[in-house]
This record gives sequence, C-alpha cells and structure tokens, in this order.
Amino acid sequence: MRLLYVFLPILAVRLASVFVVQTYYVPDEYWQSLEVAHKLTFGYGYLTWEWVQGIRSYVYPLLIAGLYKILALLQLDSAHLLVLLPRILQALLSAYSDYRFFVWTGKRKWALFLILVPWFWFYTGSRTLANTLEASLTTIALSYFPWYGESTGYLWPAAICCFLRPTVAVIWLPLSLYHLRKSRQNVLELILKRFVLIGHIHQNVTMRFLTCEPNLEKKEQYKDEADRFFEDPVHWINSHIPVHPLTALPTHVVMFDPLAENISVFLRNYRLLHRIEHAEVIRLEGSQALVDEWSQALGAQSPNLASLLQHRQSRTGRSILVYQRLKKGEENAFNQKDQEQDVHDHPPLEDLPLANENLFN
Repeated sequence: MRLLYVFLPILAVRLASVFVVQTYYVPDEYWQSLEVAHKLTFGYGYLTWEWVQGIRSYVYPLLIAGLYKILALLQLDSAHLLVLLPRILQALLSAYSDYRFFVWTGKRKWALFLILVPWFWFYTGSRTLANTLEASLTTIALSYFPWYGESTGYLWPAAICCFLRPTVAVIWLPLSLYHLRKSRQNVLELILKRFVLIGHIHQNVTMRFLTCEPNLEKKEQYKDEADRFFEDPVHWINSHIPVHPLTALPTHVVMFDPLAENISVFLRNYRLLHRIEHAEVIRLEGSQALVDEWSQALGAQSPNLASLLQHRQSRTGRSILVYQRLKKGEENAFNQKDQEQDVHDHPPLEDLPLANENLFN
C-alpha cells in the first residue's frame, strides 16, 4: 500500500504536465509519431523523408495508431483527442518508469525528489517523442536488470528499445553479455525464448510546406527546398503556387514574421488572422567562448554564433503569422496596422471551416 501512495503522486505530476505544458518542443514529437500514426490509421498524412527511406522504426507510431483505431471505432477521433490521448499514454509510461526508478534505488526519498523536481523531465515526460519512450523503457529495463541474482524481466523493455533505436545496443549488448556470463540458465533457452519480438490537423486537406531533406541522391551543389525558397521567395511562389483564379490560392498561409515583408505582394489577397509568439531572445554572453573551447578540444573550426544566430533569426524571427485568404467581395488590401490590432478579435483557427480543395500543382 505504501508503494501505491508513492506511485499516485508521481502519476499526478506526469498527468499534470499533459495539461500544463501546452507548447511545442521539437518537430519530431509530431512528425515522427503522431503524423505517422495518423497516416497508418486514417490513410492520409505526410511522411518525412526518413519514413520514405525506411530508416525509422514503426514501434512508437504503431502504439499510437492502436489508440487512434480505438478512437475511430468509437467515433471519438476529434483533433483534440488525437493529440491529447497519446500524451496521456506517454505520461502513464513515464510515471511507471519513475516509479521503477524509485524501486530500483531502494525506495529512497532522495530518488523521489530527483524524479519529481526536475523541470525538464516535467517539460518532456509527456511529449510524444521516441526519445521520451526510450528513456522510460531504459529506466524500466535497468530497474529489472539482474545485477544480483536471476531475472529476465529486463529483456522485453530492452528489446523494444533496440527495435525503437538500434544504437541503444551500445548499452544493452554489454549488459546482456554480462547477464549471459553470470546466468545459471541455459544460454540457448534464454535467447530463443526471451528475445523473440513480434505526429494536428485532423482534416484530409491539401497542404504544402517546405522540406529540408538531405542530399539522398548525392547531387552536386545540392540545396534543399527551404534554402532554394529563401534565396528568392517571390520567384519560388510564382513558380509553385497558382495565383489565378483567386480560389486557386491556399486558403491559409502560415509563416515566420520576417518573411511577410518579402512576399507582401502575394499577401495582398490575405488578411492576418493570428500572431503567435514562439521564441525568446537568445543571449550570447559567454556562449561564444564556450563554443570556441569545445571546437578547440575537437580540433574543429569554431563557428561564429552571432552570424549563425543572425542567419536563423532572418528566417524564423520571433512570431508565427497565420493568414487567411480573402473571401469573395472582400477588398484586396488591408491596412497592416489595423490587421495587427484586430488579430485577437478573430475566432480561433480551429473554429474556421477548412475548404477541401486542391490548392497546389
């Protein structure tokens, strides 16, 4: 009963993070999990180049796809639940791994403190990242590892980790060899019996976004699509997006704020719908010296952080802008200042009807 009293606070903290943490962290929490699971379940969605090339594991997306399938059968597959429930599932797994860490350390109070206090684990413990699942499974497996005595309970979570990310074998290969060496069980019986192991728009609408795939075909002087776009945004738009008739234009355009000025002519047919702050000012004090020290230790040329930051902010800025195409009868020009003042008066983006039309060539 005492262990239950320990697990419940851990579970409460992990579930709280689902509702408290409402920001995005890295693209992979969508593109490498939710989006792939959505494609598997509903038949539409975008697969990034890693999935096209077959270098990603389907372990995590299949787990989420099973949850999506249940929601679809119950006709509860709203966009809100498709995002929320996988995070709750991951929070449950993280909570159990935290509990196993507490048990592994001998049920020490300091272990409970280390689990519940760190903000970063609170920030990432419920995110649908393969890294989060991997961290949880690794902790669970280590808690079951037979450092003393006999146990094979660690093999399943360790095996799933290896299927999830093969490089995890760096951890588990030496530990498994150690186990085989010290185990009194038959080696063949231990291996044959134990190691067998059998990414939020929930609308089927046409979307187009810039990609940054690596040079998979080994082309000379290769530039990814994003780099080609930023060399001349207006030329890229004129080459890839039809402008006549007006209904051929995308219904919505999402971009970082520095781009708006460069494509202002294209945006004459749009009105600003939302401005979303997404970044903080990055401070460089002391950072350049640290990078110089690392580069010297690695024998590499030290990058100029100020230059890199300027390049990054020239593309991403500090805000995300959401534009909506003007409807028939609306004027083709808006006062930019008035748009920004009125942006919060518009309804949320998810409440707007999305036209199911082919927007791009």
